[in-house]
Amino acid sequence: MESSASVRFFDAQFERQLAAGELQLNPFEQAALPFLQGHLLDFGCGLGNLALAAARRGCTVVALDGSAAAIAHLQALATARGLPITAVRAAQAAATVSSWLSRECRKAPHSAAPMAPA
Repeated sequence: MESSASVRFFDAQFERQLAAGELQLNPFEQAALPFLQGHLLDFGCGLGNLALAAARRGCTVVALDGSAAAIAHLQALATARGLPITAVRAAQAAATVSSWLSRECRKAPHSAAPMAPA
């Protein structure tokens, strides 16, 4: 898969962050983390800081990004730590998301009323 200029930019940024050990949650991620539960879909996951933190708190995560370097990093950490994360490069994302949504929709209770936030 040929990568775009933006993917190459983020690949370089992620490589720099990995080399510098910059793996902390950003302020938005810190604020959102306490509210995350169940099954999550993390679009544009980057290095997966939020996906990792959410999985450590019991969430099951499908994480998507266009950066091969970011996805390789995240999948390696998830595997090594035994975390329920499926990390997928964006080019493969459509099939993964479709499969994941199909499974989750089959599990969900059927109701005519919209689901209220937990």
